[in-house]
Amino acid sequence: MEELEKEHKKATEIPLFSIRRKEKATIFSLNLSKISWFIIFPMFGFIYANIAFACLTNFSCLQFLPTPLYLGCFRGHDRLFIVACTYFAAILVLLNLSTYSYFKAKVSPVTRKGLFILGFSLSVVLALIGLTDEATGAHTIPLEEINYYLVLYFKIGSLIWIGQVYYSFRKNQDLLNPNSKSWLRKFETFLAIFGILALSIIFEQSYLSFDSELSLVSENIEALLEWVFLGLITLMPAVIMQIFKGHVLEFAIDKSQDTEGVELKRMENP
Repeated sequence: MEELEKEHKKATEIPLFSIRRKEKATIFSLNLSKISWFIIFPMFGFIYANIAFACLTNFSCLQFLPTPLYLGCFRGHDRLFIVACTYFAAILVLLNLSTYSYFKAKVSPVTRKGLFILGFSLSVVLALIGLTDEATGAHTIPLEEINYYLVLYFKIGSLIWIGQVYYSFRKNQDLLNPNSKSWLRKFETFLAIFGILALSIIFEQSYLSFDSELSLVSENIEALLEWVFLGLITLMPAVIMQIFKGHVLEFAIDKSQDTEGVELKRMENP
């Protein structure tokens, strides 16, 4: 317990953001565990302000609660949907860079590069989901079908990425400090809740695909589950970044060699 408190104190002493110069290089440092909460908070605003505004204006949500993708098709709400998708895609880029740097020399090069490529593709696909969902039904190109497959890719790709990241953390948990191990256990609990909710939504949607009149729950409850699920997805990057507590993500620019580098570095003496 004392060691855990010591690690926590050390992590809290690391500044949120810093710039320093080392020889001819300029190094920008981000405290991931701290900054994650700041960058996640606006995302919750984008999501739930959108549905709140919809319930106050265009929808009687007690009678019909729109799902996130359904709401994203409506004029006025589509813009905020695009902003939310694009903003979260940027968060995923930061998360992807962090995991890529963290697992350096901890996993095989193939796994590490595979995670990076998959993570980067998920960021691109998420931005495209926002654009195609907004334009569905208003373009000669069959964007509705394209949007469907983009969403499907994002779902499957995210599950693979999260599963591989979790497996890599578990495989290297002996290298984690006590604080990070504590957050890894919280991440496991988070994944259990996430999995149960995801399976519930998938089962309900699969059940309805056979007969639209057969539903285990009302459409409103199903939509509510999707909004809660979306909130968990939004929260997940911040939870993962807490495992990096005590580390900073460094962006180094060396003007003398005209090179750039990204590295997740443990701060021993913050």
